[in-house]
Amino acid sequence: MRTALLTVVALGTALVVAMALRPPVPPSGDPPARPAAVAPAERPAALFVGDSFTAGTGASTAAGAWSCLAASALDWVCNRDAQGGTGFVADGRANTATFAPLPDRLTRTAERNLADVVVVDAGRNDMAYPAAEVVPVMAEYVAAVRSQWPDAALVLVVPAYLGQTADPADTWRPEVTATMRELAVRHDALVVDPVAEQWFTGQDVGGLLDADGVHPDDDGHALLADRFVAAVEAAGLADPALSDPRR
Repeated sequence: MRTALLTVVALGTALVVAMALRPPVPPSGDPPARPAAVAPAERPAALFVGDSFTAGTGASTAAGAWSCLAASALDWVCNRDAQGGTGFVADGRANTATFAPLPDRLTRTAERNLADVVVVDAGRNDMAYPAAEVVPVMAEYVAAVRSQWPDAALVLVVPAYLGQTADPADTWRPEVTATMRELAVRHDALVVDPVAEQWFTGQDVGGLLDADGVHPDDDGHALLADRFVAAVEAAGLADPALSDPRR
């Protein structure tokens, strides 16, 4: 009897010691919290602003847009403010009544998106307007973008359709391009010019277009993404700083 009693006491003592050595359990009953894992480095946030090309019209999925394909290749987060039929002046309301030109969208776009890189790919739909009307609006818009994101990498893409080449009879594009280059100097931006850089030389673009004959298909968007990535890498902007002041 005495031996049995000593055994019970010993077991009870061991149990008390064991319980004392266990980490405390939170009142909720959840297991003790573990140290948080080291978070991966943040990726640069890219904001692509533009029209249906930027939005990805013609691609089989939204992720297949040239903008997001390029962002993925560069390990950037892909944010977009893209509305078909719009431009610096063109409002796109023939497509959707709520669409608006780029300047009218800037405040809301800035509220909703971080941007360490801003890529402006617009102007195709402005070709229906005189260059003298488009240029001052474009200049004000680019200045406003730089003011909103003072330290972001800024890329201005000269408007072009797939397969477009230089046309001596075209006076609109040279004037817009010259203004973009002036704005790039003024606002520390990179100009990417698909026509001057011969993105489409040697390409059978007939096999890169959607059924509408205007927008890129999946292969066309992939081509635009490849060319853009090459231009950004050549300019040394592939790894921009995390500069959005709201981070």
